[in-house]
Amino acid sequence: MKFYPPVTVAADFRNLVPLVLMSALRRAGTVVHEPTHAFHLEVPATTLGQVLPVLARLRGITRTTTVTDSQAVLDGSVPAASLHSLQRELPGLTGGLGAMG
Repeated sequence: MKFYPPVTVAADFRNLVPLVLMSALRRAGTVVHEPTHAFHLEVPATTLGQVLPVLARLRGITRTTTVTDSQAVLDGSVPAASLHSLQRELPGLTGGLGAMG
């Protein structure tokens, strides 16, 4: 690719680089994974119905769920980009009784 003023501008090259890079990575068989964080939630059993849809919306994956009479314990993972949202929403979903570790 050559530079032909005024037909091409620097922005043309800036816009082209991501496309060429992604094409090269795809042809090389590179797989890009999103970073995730493990979570351990302890919530009142009565709030499980509010917590699970939020986890699904945040693309969380629950690996194990244990429910007793009064408490539910969930272990799984959530994308790093969604972790802060989960931490922020958990107190409201559980009436301040949920714990995340």
